[in-house]
Amino acid sequence: MFGPRALEAFLRTGDPAPVLAGPPCEGPEGSCGGACAAACPRGVLRFRDALPEASEGCDGCGLCAAACPRGSLAAPGVERRLRPRPGRNLGSHWSCAASPARGGGTLPCLGALRPEQAVVLARAAGGTLYLEAGECVRCPLGPASEKARRALEATARSLGEAAGREVLVLGPPPPGKEVEAGLDRRAFFRSLGGSASKSLAGGSVRRGALQDALEALLGGGPVPSGLLALLRPCHSPAVQEEGCSLCGACALACPEGALIVEEAEGNLRLHLDPTSCTGCGVCAASCAPGVLSLVPLPEAQGPRTLARGPAGSCVECGRRTRRPSRGPALCPACLLLRKRRAAPPFPGYAARA
Repeated sequence: MFGPRALEAFLRTGDPAPVLAGPPCEGPEGSCGGACAAACPRGVLRFRDALPEASEGCDGCGLCAAACPRGSLAAPGVERRLRPRPGRNLGSHWSCAASPARGGGTLPCLGALRPEQAVVLARAAGGTLYLEAGECVRCPLGPASEKARRALEATARSLGEAAGREVLVLGPPPPGKEVEAGLDRRAFFRSLGGSASKSLAGGSVRRGALQDALEALLGGGPVPSGLLALLRPCHSPAVQEEGCSLCGACALACPEGALIVEEAEGNLRLHLDPTSCTGCGVCAASCAPGVLSLVPLPEAQGPRTLARGPAGSCVECGRRTRRPSRGPALCPACLLLRKRRAAPPFPGYAARA
């Protein structure tokens, strides 16, 4: 078994540092509160100009990328290890660097796997995935590895209860079970298309890929609400329609193009394609009225309209927006600007004037 010294040597092999990818980072002042920096076991990930940056000493463990709720960070080393070789299936046995070596894949820490990645990996492995970890309490990566492990344990428990069998096993495979990634002609053509790699890249799993995996693992049965809460792509935008201005800011900000604003017959509508949604939350952060939020969906739903209303043009900038029942049409940006112009420049100014 690997000990702490052996793990340190493994980590010093130098996987690439995390890189920015996918949805834009909110910075330390965002809703996550700098979760990536808090999860870094080395304390070498800091914010510079409101963007995360790893200094010298980063070992590419991937815990920061797994902790990012928006999927703004990618761990190149983890992605490379999760990418199947041409002509081979992904193995059904993965272990951390501090666990016994029994074949299969190896990650610096199993906590680098987000719950949704583990679900997709279980489906790719044929229905049962074995994740073998060492002693987290002795791990040089510290308490961050134990916290990530608890999320995987909750995922494994919910999956097992819903499927009625072991789908995600936190432990070694039974004696004599074949866990090597075998040759497969179909896997060769899948690897050429990159489908498996795209599904597991960067912690940003699309909801369509996750739905397919859950349907295959659960036999088409319902997904427990507890499991939905753990899987970020199972969260989808919901809108308080009466407060939505249909300005399209959320659609412009969506990195996956899951939201679009369409105009037809004098009406605007905000349309969602949930299969492309990753649950990153960029749309909610960009909503000026604050009427858009992410909620876990109880069941798979197809494309749908989140809000609709009569079309109008902003009297200030001309942008297409929702026409109010009374008063001039103003997009959220121009409405905010008008309020700021009307406000006194500093407290007490109006009284002294």
